[in-house]
Amino acid sequence: MLTPPFNSDTVYLNVGKEDKNFTAEMWGVLPSLLNVRLIAPNGEIIYDLKSDFASQRNVSIMYHDMVVFIDSYNSEAYSEQQLIMFRFRNITDGVWQFIVSGTDNLETEFHMWLPIRNFISEETFFYNADPYTTISGPGNADFPITISAYEPVNITLAPFTGRGFTSMNLPKPTITAPGINLLAPTIHNTIIPISGTCLAVAYAAGICAGLLEEGLSQNDSRFVTTAAIKNNLMINAVRRRDMKYPNRDWGYGYIQ
Repeated sequence: MLTPPFNSDTVYLNVGKEDKNFTAEMWGVLPSLLNVRLIAPNGEIIYDLKSDFASQRNVSIMYHDMVVFIDSYNSEAYSEQQLIMFRFRNITDGVWQFIVSGTDNLETEFHMWLPIRNFISEETFFYNADPYTTISGPGNADFPITISAYEPVNITLAPFTGRGFTSMNLPKPTITAPGINLLAPTIHNTIIPISGTCLAVAYAAGICAGLLEEGLSQNDSRFVTTAAIKNNLMINAVRRRDMKYPNRDWGYGYIQ
């Protein structure tokens, strides 16, 4: 959040040598519009993106052997937020700077994201990155049941799981489920411990299926809806006395 008169901030992006082609997205909360100055690792100013009344702007910048495509939308169709997408091709490694400022005399809020894990190496990252507001779509939508993962022995949050809330302050995740060192069958007829938010989702999905089956067996249509299942999970979640809920890490609690 940028508050006048301190209405600028600098984002530092370290680019690893292996990551030559990737995208980065910057989202700004209206009505303040973002201005962005892009600076290369050697300190050279590559481009100044100035906010104006143009609803859409698309530019390409040649810099040595690399190309930067910048697509700017003052109001993205679905979110109604400002979107600036940077697409890097053959990017130079090193520390890049994005100097971000907003519209005069308006509070300015923006978020910037890189691709999710496994699409870039661990050598490409933001300095001073905030672990929150990192739940990706479609989990950051309002209606879906969104599951984060925890380690069920020590009851600790998985380091790889996304955290809430959303950029529009929706309370996410919905709930947290076991997702570390769960025993699962393999195609080689063995059982091994595996981890991931996909495991936590599968664990919670099994519980949802059981609740649906119970509702059908009782011929009670009130429990055969997403909203009913979601509320059931939230109401019966385990919650700690020393935490406030909904929680940006644990949602409304965890499945025991």
